Amino acid sequence: MELSEFEALLGCLLLPDNEKRNQAEKVYEKLKQDKLEEITILLLKVCTITTTEQLRSIAAILLRSLFARSEERLWYKCSNSTKEIIKEGILQRIEKETSNYVRGRLGDVLVVLIVNIQGSGSSWPQAFQFLATLSQSNVVELRELVFSMYNQLTSYIGLPFKPYYPTLSQLTKMGLTDPQSIKVRVNALNANSNAVTFCKQKSEYDLFSPSLKLMLDVLVQCLNNSDESNSLSCLQSFIEIEFMSSAFLKPVTSDLILLCIQIASQANIISSVRQASVELLVTISESRPSIINKNRDVVRKLVEILLNMLLESSDDDDLLKWTKKEEDSRDYVSMAEEYLDRVSFALGGETLLPVIIEYASVLLKNENWKNRRTGLLAISQIGEGCTQSMKPILSQILR
Repeated sequence: MELSEFEALLGCLLLPDNEKRNQAEKVYEKLKQDKLEEITILLLKVCTITTTEQLRSIAAILLRSLFARSEERLWYKCSNSTKEIIKEGILQRIEKETSNYVRGRLGDVLVVLIVNIQGSGSSWPQAFQFLATLSQSNVVELRELVFSMYNQLTSYIGLPFKPYYPTLSQLTKMGLTDPQSIKVRVNALNANSNAVTFCKQKSEYDLFSPSLKLMLDVLVQCLNNSDESNSLSCLQSFIEIEFMSSAFLKPVTSDLILLCIQIASQANIISSVRQASVELLVTISESRPSIINKNRDVVRKLVEILLNMLLESSDDDDLLKWTKKEEDSRDYVSMAEEYLDRVSFALGGETLLPVIIEYASVLLKNENWKNRRTGLLAISQIGEGCTQSMKPILSQILR
């Protein structure tokens, strides 16, 4: 098939006319089955030669799709010569591409190729050298693309990526202080997070530990800029590290706890970010309860935050209306209840019960039904986790 003919076919795939587009899709699928290598080379040519941005974009998307479907294993069906042409062509085109959108789609192709190659036990050192070079480019868009790819790669192929951890740790450390782009800094943080969850030995953790305070700085920057999306992304990465490799965070745990308390206590911060900070606090309570138990001020703050979550969740002034609400409309209540339950098992009654009783006693005497309900919910939710401590004073609590 001639390149011009193939470009026309790709153009039909972009048509709004359903009938024509469906017909073009059938032709493309048939070509993919019968002439895989020819179609692969044609897609690469469109990516690298065609002047129309839309066609380059759809070609890159289809090229990624071609090799991303693991069940079809199409990459492994290509000859070695075709594989080499694709590998070399993608590396050359990424840097030359003038459209940020198309460059991003070409980056997606490169990620899939690396995953296929590294995942099969082979290696492609030229690709990692290429990424290392671009990560230090003067063009901010190239740096953003590369660190986005590092984020994806460390998630998809954590174990096969380990030989490159020494280089990766140095590059992400630079990325965390990128002077121009928060995208670079956040993706560097997320790449570190992904990599750390695959670490098993102290020597591996030690590669990334010098970046810990820089990672915390990036989270603070996002919060100060009221950047909801990136703040949430950073918090989720810290939650993942705490869940998988909590010891890694030890040097910054105190700062992290104080920051989460500050976030969760500010009503002006969007609820999704506040909830993520509470999730991180609760996860720390579960993975390292001794750190929380030995700091009663932190315990009190955590209880205050959870009780306020319960109070905030009741917008109705009428008790009858609230009790008739559907379960899905009370998710915020359910989340606070779940956190109280998890914390009760993590910290135990000796630490938690006295604080809960202190606050609940005040709430239960309040004239507002929301406060009384919150006090009752708090006591009921810690019941299972604090059973032994609660039994001797149960009658007192009920009174």
